[in-house]
Amino acid sequence: MKCPNCGADITAGQKFCNKCGFDLTSVAPNKQAEPKNIKEASPAKPVEAKPTQASNTSPILGFLSNNPAMIFVFVLLSAFVYCFYTDIGIIIFVLGILGILYLYSKNGKSSQEIEFNKTIEGIIPLKGQNDNKFLLLEFLAYGANIIAIFKLPILDLTDIFKLADSNIFTSAIGDRLNDIFNGGNISLYKFGTLISKLTTILSSYYKDDKTSEATELIRGLTEIKWGIYVIIFCALLAIVSKFIKNYEIPAQLIAGAVPTLIFILVYFRIKNGGSDYAVLATFLGSGFYLALVASVVLVITSLIRIGKNQKKA
Repeated sequence: MKCPNCGADITAGQKFCNKCGFDLTSVAPNKQAEPKNIKEASPAKPVEAKPTQASNTSPILGFLSNNPAMIFVFVLLSAFVYCFYTDIGIIIFVLGILGILYLYSKNGKSSQEIEFNKTIEGIIPLKGQNDNKFLLLEFLAYGANIIAIFKLPILDLTDIFKLADSNIFTSAIGDRLNDIFNGGNISLYKFGTLISKLTTILSSYYKDDKTSEATELIRGLTEIKWGIYVIIFCALLAIVSKFIKNYEIPAQLIAGAVPTLIFILVYFRIKNGGSDYAVLATFLGSGFYLALVASVVLVITSLIRIGKNQKKA
């Protein structure tokens, strides 16, 4: 017997064609032997498998969205290594790109997950990412946040530290300052560490001094310290949010919105010459702006995804 839709061999009593999915119960038994065009055989429509990759989606983007765990590990690993071992981080990034292109060439334009990604997904089960079209952009924002926090300077004091070559500082003092402040390139993490130590020292030194000047100084440093801690926590929360099944989008929205508000507050205090931050006015580094952009990206993608989910509901 033949399927009236595609002509494939079928057996008696079979309800659906194994090749095209045609509903054989809608055709009389005496007509199943004569293959016909679908329009002539029956008004019933064949069951079509839903494509997992949209036709208007780039094949490479489709491949990346179907292998989220692999891209997640690659972006975060290369970002973390770059922060502490720059050359090795760049090598890992380049080799990772080549490896992804190789796996893509093996996978072709198929939307099926590759075995390597399935293995990683078993270790790192990302939740609720099947319909997330911003997955790659969010991963890049995570990596940018890591580099901005641990590598790039939130404060760029290199011009000041060039004075160490002059007669202002002795050689020993200059070397010590370079070690403590990383030659003037102070990352957010390093800045938070220094502020924390300075707050502890001043609090101990001025513990019996209740003057407004000392109290105001310690209060300002404490605000900066906790602001930095919150930003670092939010960067980690954004990464962890991918493992939270039902609260991934709200957690990511919070992880982007809170640092964005802090960065904007600091920027406008500097812009308006606020007493707490005026000294930082000319020293904001690339880490500040990269972290701000990454946080804004997380806010925008989260809001778009929330809007789409509400429309579906």
